[in-house]
Amino acid sequence: MKNNNILLIGCGLIAQNMHLPAMLKFFKREEISILDKNLKTLKSVCKTFDITKSYNDMSEIDFNNYSFVVIAAPYQFNYDILNVLLDYKIKILCEKPVVSNYRDYKLLKPKVQNSKAEIFINQTRRFSPLSRDIKKILNGKDDCYKLGNLTSVSYSDGSKFDWDSSSGFYFKNQFGVLLDRGPHAIDLIGWMIDDDLKIVDFFKDSDKLFPESHTHIKLISETRKIPINITLSWKYKLANQVVFNFDHGKILFGVNDLNSYEIIASNKRKTIMAKDSVDNYYDLGKVVFNNFLNFPINSVSFFDVESSIKVISEAYER
Repeated sequence: MKNNNILLIGCGLIAQNMHLPAMLKFFKREEISILDKNLKTLKSVCKTFDITKSYNDMSEIDFNNYSFVVIAAPYQFNYDILNVLLDYKIKILCEKPVVSNYRDYKLLKPKVQNSKAEIFINQTRRFSPLSRDIKKILNGKDDCYKLGNLTSVSYSDGSKFDWDSSSGFYFKNQFGVLLDRGPHAIDLIGWMIDDDLKIVDFFKDSDKLFPESHTHIKLISETRKIPINITLSWKYKLANQVVFNFDHGKILFGVNDLNSYEIIASNKRKTIMAKDSVDNYYDLGKVVFNNFLNFPINSVSFFDVESSIKVISEAYER
């Protein structure tokens, strides 16, 4: 690497709660710079985290001075940001869903393939201790419970927002809860069962003028032909649970759980604590960040998330 400087683009809540604490763990303060279009937010965050180097516009930056960039800007800006960064030899960690549609993804794909830049995606849940444990069971590497074949998957994630969910940047392009929470769900399940997913059906509580706040999407895995049902909501409290059903039992865990899951088999219910537990998502963010910096072979690359972006685009095109 040419230097050890890192730039954070966007300093909203995810940047303040996850990325900046991780940066300060792995970088010296003078190696960190921040960019944000909102000058008030930029000044406030710089003061809170004692960061002295900041920018208000990308035109102010010489990217040759940076080896690492974290993109935590609103997703609709990512396409333009990445088109600039791909001209440099730089390691990039980008928040999901990378870009908002499959058309933009396909346009970027050959540029990424031909670029010296490397793009990794912050799909944090792939790194949770329980998801790594369960993935081994799902792929037959650790089935001491003799659950048999996987027969179906259900995923529900819903709770009423404490802010007006009919506003916000999601809605400028009529996208809603599927683009917000969907990438987590679709990517996680596809990765855990080691299969690409394709859409069967899609329901949303909206029309062409307004984005959805409640949605149900039916998928099937392309190779194993496993049915997958995902329900997401900004309006209603749901079960907030992931369930993997097998011939002889099931595995279940809460959508926000990181360490423990339950196995039901032979009419017995057992709680399992996963290995390498973490206290919260912020600590998990540091695990992801360390992996991004040092072990890219285990990271989630730009190419790994193609299936989930394709599914979401196809759902919105229906």
